[in-house]
Amino acid sequence: MRASTVTREHEHRIDEDLTHTRVEIQRVPIGRPIDTAPPVREEGDTTILSVVEEVIVIRRQLVLKEEVRIRRVQVAERYQDNVTVRQQDISVTRIEASTTAGGNAPPTVDTIHGS
Repeated sequence: MRASTVTREHEHRIDEDLTHTRVEIQRVPIGRPIDTAPPVREEGDTTILSVVEEVIVIRRQLVLKEEVRIRRVQVAERYQDNVTVRQQDISVTRIEASTTAGGNAPPTVDTIHGS
């Protein structure tokens, strides 16, 4: 019995939806006096960072200068590409003993496909 393998390559088309997150930045002027710096907070899919500054007047006072709003937006887009895919086949040759004296029986070949 004899076995051999053959590897072939062929192109395969990929057609999938990909999802990624993109951010949008919005600066919102506030200009309102405050007593303490506000913490970072979440409103739905938006993260709000407060920007403060000290302004000297007769007394020192915190003024909420602006908020930076970072919103997450899910984006889906179609992705297509060609990739190379390999496949192996195996060929098995069965050599049978001759049934006649001194005769030559032809070998039989079985091909098995695999991935």
